[in-house]
Formats: sequence, C-alpha cells, structure tokens
Amino acid sequence: MNEKLKALFDDYKEPIIKNIDNATKFTYQNCNMQIDNNIKIVADHLIRAVANSHDGVSLWTGVEGTGKTSNCTIFNFYIASELDKKFTIDNYVFSPDDLGKAIENADVGDIIIWDEAVLGLDSLDALTRVQRILRKKFTIIRKKRLFISLVIPHIFMLTTYFAVARSRILIHHICPDGIKRGRFYIYGKEKKQFLFFTGKKTWSYKNKKYDGLGSFIDPFNPEIVGVPPIDLDAYDKKKEEAIKKLDEEAEKQNASIRVETWKRRMYFTLLYYQYDPKKDRINLAECWQVNPTQISKCMRLLRDSFANVAKD
Repeated sequence: MNEKLKALFDDYKEPIIKNIDNATKFTYQNCNMQIDNNIKIVADHLIRAVANSHDGVSLWTGVEGTGKTSNCTIFNFYIASELDKKFTIDNYVFSPDDLGKAIENADVGDIIIWDEAVLGLDSLDALTRVQRILRKKFTIIRKKRLFISLVIPHIFMLTTYFAVARSRILIHHICPDGIKRGRFYIYGKEKKQFLFFTGKKTWSYKNKKYDGLGSFIDPFNPEIVGVPPIDLDAYDKKKEEAIKKLDEEAEKQNASIRVETWKRRMYFTLLYYQYDPKKDRINLAECWQVNPTQISKCMRLLRDSFANVAKD
C-alpha cells in the first residue's frame, strides 16, 4: 500500500459530533440526550398531529452508514420522554410480520420503529409487504395514535401513494464527504412530494428544496449520553434473531418451491408417457434438461404416490 495512503488510514479517527449548538438537551431514563431544534419542531408537531388522530408515519432514509437509525432513535426517544412512554429494545422490529404484530399488540401512543437493516437485497420485497400491512392497519394506527417510523435506504423504493399521501415527514441523511455522519435534511409534505416526483426517475436527492437541515449526535455512545437509550447488546441480539428467522423462512420457501418444481416435472413426465409411450427416459431428460436419473426418481415417486392412493 502507498505509504501516504497507509498513514492516512492509520491516523484517521472518525469525527463524532459530541455537542450541537442549535439543540435542546434533555434527560430521560438516565440518558443525557441532545436533539437538534429543527427536528424537535417536527417531533412536537407530530405529537400534536397524532393526538388528533392524523397519520403518524415518518420516513428515515439514507444509504447504509449515514446514521439514520441513530437519528431516528433520538427523535423517537424525545417523543417517548414527552409522552412519558417507556423506550426499550421492544420499540424496534425488523420484519414485516413483526411490524403487523407490533401494531396489533400496541397500546395507545406506542412508538414502533421498523428497521430494514437486516433485509439487505430483500428490502424491496419487504417494503411491499410493509406498505400492504400499513394500508390495512391505518384505522388501528389512528385509533391507537401510534408513531410509526420506517428506516429505509430510499423514499423512491415506496409506492407513490404511500410516499406522497400516507407518510407525514421525510428525514434524509447524508455523508457530505462519504465519511462524516451526523447530517440530515427535513422534508415536509409538500417538499417531500416535490422531491419524490422530481427525483424518482434517477433516485436523486439533488434538488435542494427542503424545509430544514440539522445535525445529530451518536445516541449509543456512553461518552456522550451516559446511559444509551437502549441496550446495544440486546439490539444486536434481536437483529441476529431476526436474520436467523428470515433465513429459516427463506429456506422453507425455497423448499416449497423445490417440491412444486418436482410435482410439475412428475405431472408432465406422466403426460409424456401417456401420450407418447415411445419416449424413453433419456429423451425425456433431454426435453426437460435434467439428468436421466432425475426422470427415474420422478417416475419412482409417481409409482409410490399412486400405490399409496390405491391403498387408501
């Protein structure tokens, strides 16, 4: 490695924002937190809106590593302090199914943060399911006056209806130099709508028509906040369990697909033999681009299946 480049990496320490000039400091659950005053205005407005049975869905976007989960935590921790609601690891969910269950089991005024961090390349499919769940449960969400935060990479992954009409606020996070975290833009309903339609084609946030901007600290750093708002070990454990559960579900789905594939092959193999008895297994294997032994296995399964039916 180039010596100058090596020195750059050796000497580099990621800057951490420890104090915000334009911020309100508050203490809740033994945590000494700071919230940027611009986003505090948004939080206070959301509290009033949800109290009057308006939608309480907020969007938190940004590429991986921009700190969207951190800022979302500060925002919702402040709301919890204002409503005197307990804020724990239980406020976080990682799968569409868990989001649906959290809404059903929530008490009035509860906070639910859906974080897509564990989904990776499956985020788009999961978001489709999340939007379907939320559409079905908006009546419950309003009745229970819930605060729902969706932490996702891009607003452009959402449907137009949800991005424009059913979400109340967008907070987009940036790393100006690709390294430093702690900056965000605020988009209200009108500016969010303008951004969505002007940037959707290229997934671009380049238009600068935002309602505000601000900074945030690292809420999980004990040197800054004393006692973090949640137990990070418990957070990581819950995330790992969610990943494991999603992997198991994916394996079950793949197994089901494999079974259905075999069923189709068995069915068509039977049809081939029925209408063209001259077809041998090698020819059938060539037709279906499989190994002849798979055709033999297919036929054996068919015979066993018919034998079981005959017994019944």
